[in-house]
Amino acid sequence: MALLRIRGGCFTPAMLRDTLSGCGIAADIAEADTALTVNISFPKNKGIPEGFERLKTRIEEIIPCHLAPVYLFAYSSWQVLMNALASFAAIEANVQNWRELEIYE
Repeated sequence: MALLRIRGGCFTPAMLRDTLSGCGIAADIAEADTALTVNISFPKNKGIPEGFERLKTRIEEIIPCHLAPVYLFAYSSWQVLMNALASFAAIEANVQNWRELEIYE
């Protein structure tokens, strides 16, 4: 049903965002500085979203084939980690693996 939101071949960034949100994908699409590319980010997610390969397949089915998607992922900065976890003991007590550390808030 979400694909029916694309009307008359209109592939604006706003229309693609609307279509993806209709598919249940919290993604943002913006025109990139490089010609024929679009930046795709996941603003409500840190790191690579769970089930990313499925999301990627869905996104690439929706966007026009002449556009190259560039996926952007957000991670915790060292400053955020240093503020939240002041010592290695705090890291060991709160974080079990590297994946948890890179998305720690």
